[in-house]
Amino acid sequence: MQDLYRKITILLIFSMVTLSSFSQIKQDDIKVFGGKITRVDSITFNYDDKVLFVINTPEDLIGIFDKGILYPEIITTCANEIKIDTQDESEELDTNVITIVYKGNKSFNSIFGCDSLTISDLMEDKTTRNLKNIKKFSFLLFRNGLANPTEYYFELINTETDIDMDLKTFIKGARLRKFVKGSVKI
Repeated sequence: MQDLYRKITILLIFSMVTLSSFSQIKQDDIKVFGGKITRVDSITFNYDDKVLFVINTPEDLIGIFDKGILYPEIITTCANEIKIDTQDESEELDTNVITIVYKGNKSFNSIFGCDSLTISDLMEDKTTRNLKNIKKFSFLLFRNGLANPTEYYFELINTETDIDMDLKTFIKGARLRKFVKGSVKI
């Protein structure tokens, strides 16, 4: 049932819902990771000093992380759309999903430990199977300090592809076209 809910959500996000209602990164801002990528083991990737764990993800999609298409800064840049700078007094900030109350001047990253993230259940949106050069995906992101994961959606584009190309080969020549933060799963 939960899998059906995710598939319906993906269709709504990419088909019917206006993406401007979500935090998103525009195509011009998206770059492949420029630092050192180290694959520590089957689920752990180091991007300079940041750690990304990838679980419950098919092996043919792991190239997205090996190549540096998705990396922690892409995710935290999208998360930084939420402004959490406060005055000396405690302020309440409604992020449409959770309420954060604290004192001081802290960033989203320092509060929720964005130096170590876990991506789970990365999957391709099967409705894009017939598209020649664009593939859509979704995943769940778990952060330290937050009980529930956040859904994220993204598109890859490969301009030098054909309809018969397998997913692993598609990813080798792909780049990130769109990255969208969805909602917290409850």
